[in-house]
Amino acid sequence: MAMPNQALIDLIIEKFDGEIMEDNKWRVDGSKPGNHYWVEWHPFHNHYSCGCKGYAFRKTCRHIKELSESFRNNLHRI
Repeated sequence: MAMPNQALIDLIIEKFDGEIMEDNKWRVDGSKPGNHYWVEWHPFHNHYSCGCKGYAFRKTCRHIKELSESFRNNLHRI
């Protein structure tokens, strides 16, 4: 039985208790325990996208806001 790519990535992360790093892509926790979404930065279009339902309906979500705020806060520390 073939496993979809996202399910395989989630299984590897769960088993090895870590994150898989990809350029411009971050795994974020959802509001319910066990839910995870991917936030991706699209440099060509200069915007973020997320795999959550909120983004699908509104084209923005709390995952994107929290991630971009954390980048801004860390940038000010430098």
